[in-house]
Amino acid sequence: MERNGIGMSRLVSESTTKQLGDWGEIQACDWLRKQGIEILHRNWRSGHKEIDIIGKDGNLLIFVEVKCRSTSNFSPPESAVNSKKWKNLGIAATDFMIKNKYFGKFRFDVLAVTKTPYCKQIMHFKDAFYHSKATVC
Repeated sequence: MERNGIGMSRLVSESTTKQLGDWGEIQACDWLRKQGIEILHRNWRSGHKEIDIIGKDGNLLIFVEVKCRSTSNFSPPESAVNSKKWKNLGIAATDFMIKNKYFGKFRFDVLAVTKTPYCKQIMHFKDAFYHSKATVC
């Protein structure tokens, strides 16, 4: 059975992926709070671009990209943060800072969340934007 040309299995898969992503963002927010980071926004949008989490650690603004997987058999979640994602995150972060008249320090983090039937694993890559660019050049 198809709906608007999309197979039902694809709809179920997209729904499951969204649920996993939402769960991962909740885990990421909990992790960040435990690290003393104040959560300012979740899923902040600038047009079609989105920042998963915007937090603050003292005077430091933190833009966080969250990637979640239900298994690490194929590739780790953080490997899904590609150059296009970095570009869009940078554009959205710039827009956020302009709209909020923020001129202070900031950084970009990646939180990789892996969920298995037995446990969850969270890897926090601080200042990942800077380090990512440094390894690409």
